[in-house]
Amino acid sequence: RNSVSAPVQSFVSPSSGLQISRRLNPDARSLVLFLFMTSLHDYLSIK
Repeated sequence: RNSVSAPVQSFVSPSSGLQISRRLNPDARSLVLFLFMTSLHDYLSIK
C-alpha cells in the first residue's frame, strides 16, 4: 500500500499542490482525478 499511497500523498498533501489544483480548470482537475483513479484501480487489481 505504501508504494502507491506515498506518491499520492506527496502529490495531494502539500499546500502548494492544493493551490495548483485550485488554479487548474475543471478539465485538468478531472484529468488528475482520472489518473488518480486509474492508479488506484491498478493497485486494487494487483492486490
